[in-house]
Amino acid sequence: MLSDLEKIKAAAPEEVEIVEHPLKGKTGGLYIDNNIVINSGLTDTEKICVLAEEIGHHQTSYGCIINAAKLESYKQELRARRWAVKYLISPADFLRAERAGVSGKAELADFLNVTEEFLSMTVGFFYKEYGDSLDLEGYIIYFDPLYVVPRTSYTHSVDGVTAIADIDTLSDEALREIQDFKRYVNGNKHKDWD
Repeated sequence: MLSDLEKIKAAAPEEVEIVEHPLKGKTGGLYIDNNIVINSGLTDTEKICVLAEEIGHHQTSYGCIINAAKLESYKQELRARRWAVKYLISPADFLRAERAGVSGKAELADFLNVTEEFLSMTVGFFYKEYGDSLDLEGYIIYFDPLYVVPRTSYTHSVDGVTAIADIDTLSDEALREIQDFKRYVNGNKHKDWD
């Protein structure tokens, strides 16, 4: 059976040659003209994340960005990372993890076979793409902080404290109070920040 790293290598476009070689410093990988070099000193999990990003460069970038202007280089890095995130992880993977009883950042990264740094980047990209939360398959995935709850639950955060209640157990009056409070908070969100 192929490892996750071998599967990603096998799924790379035919025209891309992938080699592992020792690289100096913190360089995890390089993409130059249909060639990807992965630092052989990385763990397999790190190689998976780096390889996905380098394939992302192949799919989304043009030319050599090593000497490109900083802004253009930054934009191409973001495009490659976004591609890598979507290639390796989908929001449905968070549901799989929830259903498997996974808890905590380290355990989730291990479950998804990515680094904790890549997981944090993924959550950040999903937050930018979907906003605070995503309703998916009967669950709500919250991205800041990351957690998953059944859609039948009501969640609310105040000053970093999150309360979760089963909607079926709340009275109509309690639900109205929650909705009134949410309207108040949303209407006054930034008034005292000036």
